[in-house]
Amino acid sequence: MEIKTKRLLLRPYVIDDLTDVYEYASQKKVAQAAGFTAVSDIRGALLFLEVLQNQGALAIYSRLHQKVIGNISFYPSFASSKFELGYALNSDYWQRGYMTEALQALCKTLGDKEVLAYVYPNNEASLRLLQKCNFETQGSWRKGAQLFKYIG
Repeated sequence: MEIKTKRLLLRPYVIDDLTDVYEYASQKKVAQAAGFTAVSDIRGALLFLEVLQNQGALAIYSRLHQKVIGNISFYPSFASSKFELGYALNSDYWQRGYMTEALQALCKTLGDKEVLAYVYPNNEASLRLLQKCNFETQGSWRKGAQLFKYIG
């Protein structure tokens, strides 16, 4: 699946993305916000890239910068027939609207599928992102994380 927006291309990962993946996956604040352990070397980035590929995550490719700046994925929820959302963005590109653009494009492509997102209350940027993209709070779940549902 490929999705084009004004500034981005959401596309499957390829091995040539490894350096860009290492750049954002090694950033501790990115890893903390997205709920994974930061990678410490290129081998760790390769394993992370393989996980992203196996999960069907899409690379967020900036056409302006000509590089991968993050990832976005949706995958079947273990708890229901809905989909769960995951994303991470290189901190050098925070506060520029890239993740909003990517998430809006993905939700538009998914149409009427139910999409869930879990966000910890201290992740204010993610909370704002989900609200901006028509997700509504559904309650709390998973170790204090807030549950959001896309309402299209």
